[in-house]
Amino acid sequence: MKHIGCLVFLCLMLAATAHANQAELAEQRARLQALSSELEAQREKAGGVAAELAELEQRMGQQQVELRDLDQQIAARQAELTELEAAVEAQAQDAAADQAFLEAALRAAFRRGEAPQMALLLADEPPAERDRLIIYDRYLGEAVAERLQSARATLAALAKQRQALAEVQREQQAARAAQVEVLAALEASAKERAAVAERLANEIDNDQAQVAEQEALVRALTQRAKAAATPPPVPAPSASAPTRVDKSGSWPLNGPVLEQFGASRSAAGLQWTGLLIGGEEGAPIQSVAAGTVVFAEWLRGLGLLLIIDHGNGLISLYGRNQALYVEVGQRVNAGDVVAAVGRTGGGAEAALYFEVRANGEPVNPVAWYEGR
Repeated sequence: MKHIGCLVFLCLMLAATAHANQAELAEQRARLQALSSELEAQREKAGGVAAELAELEQRMGQQQVELRDLDQQIAARQAELTELEAAVEAQAQDAAADQAFLEAALRAAFRRGEAPQMALLLADEPPAERDRLIIYDRYLGEAVAERLQSARATLAALAKQRQALAEVQREQQAARAAQVEVLAALEASAKERAAVAERLANEIDNDQAQVAEQEALVRALTQRAKAAATPPPVPAPSASAPTRVDKSGSWPLNGPVLEQFGASRSAAGLQWTGLLIGGEEGAPIQSVAAGTVVFAEWLRGLGLLLIIDHGNGLISLYGRNQALYVEVGQRVNAGDVVAAVGRTGGGAEAALYFEVRANGEPVNPVAWYEGR
């Protein structure tokens, strides 16, 4: 009779435990769905930022092409101005020479005290020779005057052309300054978008790690629910049932804490939900309490991951291991060596990622250990 009562009690406890396991499993599955949705939203946002950055970079490339064309045009105008300056200088020299010649002729006539033609009329020359000299003198003066007038007109035209070229060059310089300003604005926008893209990439990495960890937890809870649904063997009447939960435990690894629970994990405000404990590669890792191994395989972001179910909703996780020494379904005691320190999952240094969860929620491992 006592044996039947024990069996009934165990069945009732099994039903209650199975119900609790299913409730926790449903809760963790819902959390996994929420994390997955958040990850997908972050990926969509990152895709939008990537598209914006691509458009900005294309516009920057076009601005660089236009800026290069403007520089070539400005250089061409500068070459024209340089050539024009040389032409102006040469024309000015010719005009100066003609001016000097004409001034010298006038000074010579003035020194004779009479006009050149009057001097020729009074000269003792044959009439034919005298007429020829008068005509020559007149033509020479007219030719020099025409050359001087033409040179001055050319100088005026060149000066006008130079002014027009200088105005074009000023306009091109102003256009170039505007292009440089637009390019600087685009570069600033691209830099800001690149920073956003980098931040989103970090958030996505962290979200992926959380999703992977949550997937492992759901798988572990699923296995635990299946195990709880299987009736355990009924103990013999003489067997004594445990009267309390064993709360003895060991710290998993003696080493410096590299990342604290709750510390910032990224610029986006994500936090560490466990501890990162430094150690020598290959150093032994101990189970913090007695329990059953419910997960033991590689997981993205956490490397070789071990999850131990300690009962009463308490689970401990051990990540980044070099090797796992236990298998799923295996019972372990507090202080048992279950893994070796490593850097799997992309870790930069040898360390243990240690996390404790109570009813699916992360708790401070140090506070849990000191208050157990």
